[in-house]
Amino acid sequence: AGCASGVSFSTAESTFGRGTKQSAGTSNRISAFAWYCTYRAATGGAADGAGPGGAGATAERRIKMILKNDTVLLRDFKREDIAKRIEWETEWQLWDGPWEYEGLTEEQKKENLQKYIKALEEWAAICESLSDEMPRKSFQICTPEGEYMGWCSSYFINEDYETDENGDRLAVGIDLPEENARGKGLATHALRLFMAYLRSLGFDELYTQTWSGNERMIGLAEKLGFTECCRKPKLRTVRGQQYDGLTFRKEL
Repeated sequence: AGCASGVSFSTAESTFGRGTKQSAGTSNRISAFAWYCTYRAATGGAADGAGPGGAGATAERRIKMILKNDTVLLRDFKREDIAKRIEWETEWQLWDGPWEYEGLTEEQKKENLQKYIKALEEWAAICESLSDEMPRKSFQICTPEGEYMGWCSSYFINEDYETDENGDRLAVGIDLPEENARGKGLATHALRLFMAYLRSLGFDELYTQTWSGNERMIGLAEKLGFTECCRKPKLRTVRGQQYDGLTFRKEL
């Protein structure tokens, strides 16, 4: 079952690296969409061009990096995806960091949407310039036939389990806003393929974060072998109700 991790657009940067600071003063949904890097700065010297690994997984060397198995295809973001991203800014807001939207005026929502579109356009331009040798922090999720369904992403957190570009722990998230894609195992296969790819880059443990009201994401995390390692009581308020912030950990 696809579901938001509580992690939004800020986690969908193109590549790993610590060279570019996150932008300040904007919504988390549009900050830090790309971190320029070199391969070794991100992986601590992992071999260049490592494949994703994992049963049934392949990496195709074409114009852009593609990871796939029999159930799901992961690829880079492209300009054609922008229209779908805007379309998805509806029901999915109930699950993907919903606290970011509460209390906003219509004018603020319009302003944030324009910033989001601009960030997407800039991100697409960056993705067009990426080489296969650059390690990805995120991929777009598609069916094997190429139908766009969502995305999976990663970001660094610190020892307090807070988002921190200088943190030494890597967290993953997944967004599957296309409603007809949910309940078919697509999220499970996508995250497994993504985690195998991250393992090939040298990461030996991963984290994922959500809020206690997102039962689908909790179930997905547990299905993939994550175990809860941190609970922050009443961290989030969603539609007038308080929820705990949850962090899960998995060794690869």
